[in-house]
Amino acid sequence: FASLSQMMAGMNQGGAGGATGAGGAGGAQANPMMLWQQMMSQGMGGAGGMGGGETRPEILYRDQLRQLNEMGFTNAQQNVEALVATGGNLQAAIDRLVQGM
Repeated sequence: FASLSQMMAGMNQGGAGGATGAGGAGGAQANPMMLWQQMMSQGMGGAGGMGGGETRPEILYRDQLRQLNEMGFTNAQQNVEALVATGGNLQAAIDRLVQGM
């Protein structure tokens, strides 16, 4: 929680000046949702204590990969690529695999 608290404090101190590049509005305030998404994507990767930064897709989509495998889609690399391309949407990944994309 210490690093999360520090990140939140840094975002609050940064105010509009530190995050205007993302908003593109010069002196306008930063979008709180964008700041939250940035914090979650950057801060949580190392906060888990697992080392490394981002979660590998094989881990992130393990449940969907298991389901695809049970359905007969046994090419692990194609399954991972389909899930990454669809953001983990199982039905959309199946559609991509069936269509051969």
